[in-house]
Amino acid sequence: MFTLQSSYFMMNKRQEHNLNATLTNAHTDYAKGLSLHAFYKIRDRAVGQDLVQDAFMKTWIYLVRGGAHKTDARVSVSCTQ
Repeated sequence: MFTLQSSYFMMNKRQEHNLNATLTNAHTDYAKGLSLHAFYKIRDRAVGQDLVQDAFMKTWIYLVRGGAHKTDARVSVSCTQ
């Protein structure tokens, strides 16, 4: 699986390990089902697998860079007002 350098994104080793484990488990649990759904929708297994892999990679990079859920942003805005 793809791993980003923690020093660039200011994560300590424990945070990096936890994030890697979480995302690897998510990929293990959901990749097959998502690939089958993509195949059902577009009728091309290779393209479906590529789309699923791209989605996981984009999600991984977003989370490693410190991405937050929209609900987290609303909570922080409401707390500061």
